[in-house]
Amino acid sequence: MPRERLDKLGDFYLFRDKPGGNIYLGWQVADPNRPGRSRTERESCGTADVETAREMMIARHFKTRQPRDHQPDTMLFAELAMDYKAKWLDRGEIRSVDQIKRSLRWAVERFGDRTVFEVGSPELQIWGEELMEDGRAPGYVQRILNDIRTMYNRAVERRWLMSAPKISLQWIGPLDGRNIFAGREQALAFWEAIEDERLARFTIINANTGGRTERICELTADKIDLENGTVDLRKPGEKPRDKKRNPVVKITRTLRPWFANLDGGLIVGARKRWIYEMWRETRVRAGLDESFVPTIWRHTLNTLLDEKVEEQWVRRWLARANPEQMIEWYTKRRVNEPDYCKPCVDVIDDYMAECGMSNSLHEARKA
Repeated sequence: MPRERLDKLGDFYLFRDKPGGNIYLGWQVADPNRPGRSRTERESCGTADVETAREMMIARHFKTRQPRDHQPDTMLFAELAMDYKAKWLDRGEIRSVDQIKRSLRWAVERFGDRTVFEVGSPELQIWGEELMEDGRAPGYVQRILNDIRTMYNRAVERRWLMSAPKISLQWIGPLDGRNIFAGREQALAFWEAIEDERLARFTIINANTGGRTERICELTADKIDLENGTVDLRKPGEKPRDKKRNPVVKITRTLRPWFANLDGGLIVGARKRWIYEMWRETRVRAGLDESFVPTIWRHTLNTLLDEKVEEQWVRRWLARANPEQMIEWYTKRRVNEPDYCKPCVDVIDDYMAECGMSNSLHEARKA
């Protein structure tokens, strides 16, 4: 049966030996036994999915290319974006590939056929203003432009470019992340649009603790202390002096039923990449814009607690205190005291009740 050619990039190509079978990556090499002749080498991609195999081919193609200096006045924006994408693949950081696809997709559609030096601050500012006029949040536009700037800088470091255009973001103005707030209508719309129990568990833990996405995805049953009413969001080996600290917080009344009858292992049972994919699908069903991201709960708690709770309790709940204070709280196990951060617990429970994210919906899901 003849091979089914699927795609080709440079010296590499994808093919199948049989319909529906696994995909192979093939390339030609010199045959040492027959001077002047070549032979085919192949490697299984381990998948029948064409898109996954194509990503592997792109990674192999750019990995075999020797670094060379490109002139920005001749290198296309789309070519640089592909190099940058392959760089992440070479490092095996697949999660970052998804992020780059999302943030650069519109940029490649807009500037793909232009050279790198034709895509600088003036062009990006005009484009960013158009995105905001279309309803994109300033913070979201800033992240997109930050990715493009990082792409340029990494290209210079890797010697894909000898120099790169400078990109200024000052025109966007200051952004205060604490002002990002999930209102009652938004929170309830998203909550009712959730169809998967794993995303429901992630959302309720996120909204009640303000924890970071990766820490909630990695949260295990042994980190839940129902007797003392605490959730330990710290990662293994984390120190109070680490740059990104995670706290030990109290279990709210809204959250406690979700931790009942745990069988052990992961609480959420889903990876960060899956959470982001399901979050986007749920957000669309709820009719919310792209500013409603998982970190909105952390920013919302930041805003709520700053407005209604004394600073000493806010610093404890969000791990914003200095290392010496955190060492004292955790080593002396003050977090186990019944009244530890009680003002924060009361504010969060009131907010959950106001948003309609009650335990009755959890019971309905279980039924």
